Amino acid sequence: ELRVGDAIVVETPDGWYTYRFRTLEYVTPTEVEVLSPVPQAPDTPAGSRYITLTSCSPMFAMTERIVAYGVFDSFTPRTAGPPASLTEGATA
Repeated sequence: ELRVGDAIVVETPDGWYTYRFRTLEYVTPTEVEVLSPVPQAPDTPAGSRYITLTSCSPMFAMTERIVAYGVFDSFTPRTAGPPASLTEGATA
């Protein structure tokens, strides 16, 4: 259900890291290059920060993997409170 630009927020003891969803792909379980430092460009040196999320597709099956990529957007320290990205687009 992710759309380009959606926030992917990771909470740590120090605060929240926000990444922006960029793209996804379906791969076979043997395609380990999806975990390269630069998504979809294994020969490119890292210059930005990315997040790579993987899951089985279909759920609980070993036939394919769905891989989603995001690009680092911001860090919000815990002292500043939760980032606005946690609730953007939410409806009551």
